[in-house]
Parts: sequence; C-alpha cells; structure tokens
Amino acid sequence: MSYKFRIAEIPEVFNNNEVFNSHQFWDYLKSIKLNVCSINIYNVENNFLGYVITTKRKVGFFSFYGSPVRGVGTDFQGISLLTDVSNTEKKVILEKFIEFIEKINFTPFRILQNDFPIELFSNKDWILKKNNRYILDLRKSEEEIKSGYSYKSATYEINKAKKRGLYVQFIDNVNDFLNIHFEHLSDVFSRKGIPNPHSFKRLFALLNSLNKNQYLLSIIFNLQGKPIASNIYLIGQKFSYYYTGASLSLYFKDSPNELLMSESILELKRRGVELLEFGRGMDYKKKYGPTEKEFVEVYSRQGFWKVEFAEFVEYYLKKLRKNKLYKILLAKQVNRLLHYSN
Repeated sequence: MSYKFRIAEIPEVFNNNEVFNSHQFWDYLKSIKLNVCSINIYNVENNFLGYVITTKRKVGFFSFYGSPVRGVGTDFQGISLLTDVSNTEKKVILEKFIEFIEKINFTPFRILQNDFPIELFSNKDWILKKNNRYILDLRKSEEEIKSGYSYKSATYEINKAKKRGLYVQFIDNVNDFLNIHFEHLSDVFSRKGIPNPHSFKRLFALLNSLNKNQYLLSIIFNLQGKPIASNIYLIGQKFSYYYTGASLSLYFKDSPNELLMSESILELKRRGVELLEFGRGMDYKKKYGPTEKEFVEVYSRQGFWKVEFAEFVEYYLKKLRKNKLYKILLAKQVNRLLHYSN
C-alpha cells in the first residue's frame, strides 16, 4: 500500500459532516484572513482519499504548517477520510502522514488517543502533551441521560432554577445572540481580571459561515426576562462540540448554568446528535455524567520550540501595541521632540 500527500490550495472534495472540516468552516478561516491550505491524500492510483485542513504561518524567520488552527477551537480537526478504509490501511496512512509532516515542519497535530495509534510516535522526535476531555453519550433515552446527572450539583440546581421561573430559549438570530453572549463573556473575564480573548467579529464570521443546523445557540432568562447565561454548540451531523459558555455573576444564586446545559443537551439529542464533546477536563462538567477520555497533543520537537517562541513574540508585540501607558509615553516623547525641534 502506497499513499501520497500533497500541499494544495483546497481539498478536492469537502466532508461537510465534520463541522471543522466542512466547506463552511474553510470559508470562515479564509474570512478571518488565515493562510489556509490543505494536505490532500491520494492512493497509488492517484485517487483522492481525504485531506487535512491546515494553515501556513510565518513569524520572523520561522515558517511552519499547523493543524488544527490554534485558538479557534478546532480540537477535532484532523485527517478526514472520505472513503472507508480498513484499520490496517488507516494505520499505514497515519504512518505515512507522520513521515510527511515531519518533512514540512508541521506542528501541532491534536489527536484522540483511541482514534490514533500512539505507538506510531515511539522512537520519534516528538513531544506528547496529554490531557483529558469529557464526552457525553446522547444515544441513551432522555430519562437515562438525566439519571446520569449528579443530584447534588446538577439535578438539585436544575429544580431550583425551574422553581425560580428560569426558562431556556434557542436563538436563530446570530447578531442578537452574540450581543447578549458577549455581555456574558465580558462579565466572566472581568471577574478573572483578564481581557476577553474572544472576538465578536470572529464569532460572528464563524456562525454566519455555518448552516443553521451546524450550531445551537442557547440562552436562559430569569423571571423578569433578563438573559443571564448563554452557550454555543457546534454540530457536525452526529457530533456536537461545546464551544463557549458564560453567565452573569449577579445571578449565580438562581443556578442558571445547570438548567441551560441540561436543556441544551436534550435539544441536541432531539436534533439527532449522538455524542457531545465538553472540551477539556474541567471538573464542573463531571456533574452531567460524561465519560472521561484521554487525548494527546503531538508536536515535532523542532516545531514545538518554533511555535512557542513565535507565539511569545506575537503576544508581547500585541500587548505593547495595546498598552495605553506605552502609547501615552510615546505621545509625550513625540511632543518633547516636537518642542525641541521648534
């Protein structure tokens, strides 16, 4: 078995069942000015088998390819095969893919350990970073799903929220939703004392690039009609990814988050979703009864340090440009120079 890999401008065919490999998501990446390309996969007869969406980045003297695109929640963006292949063939494709990405300085590559044989990385010059994530099985009945909730930290809070008159709505209008969601996000990050890392423009571009059946926008309101918490879920046919969530601290006493999450879980099930990915292993997610699975981020050792250094430089350059004190001192220095020039 022989396979070929080529860097191309675009995949020959898109797998629109996978939200992070869909044509819509590709359009989103283009809309936010990323240098997007594709690694296309072919068999020996030159038939197109699949692809990996990636970006080419350059910082200073460093240039590298990377997948998934960092910072936009693409943990499940990996090899997308459009044809059914045996496990033996898949293993060979993955081995050859690793050989190829080593040559082009490709980093990082995120994987789920049970989907990607980790032994392929043994005796290779790679850095492995392990982490956990939670996955909730929605193939059960609604009653079975709810019976998996922790009574003390989930069911009790859900019942309390209902008694206080809280109710959940699913929103279609992206602009209306994001205006509310960003108020909630800003409140969360102001409590942490850090700037909101999310961009309204980018989230707006993402949601508008997708079909309405590829996301779920949830808001919970109090008895007075005030929106007090909101969540975004991205949907790829049978799979959903918990993208962002936030709530107003003033209304924590009303327990909005548990009811919002529960109603969203049940709505996703009604829409045909079978697996809900909660993201990285945060303990508060355990209350909904998910299964904890290990995943691995794989970096080439050389590429890892390039990425770390490049992002270090980018971060501090941005911080310098946004620093008000720096701008004030710069303005004073300019005025001083103008004064002496006169």
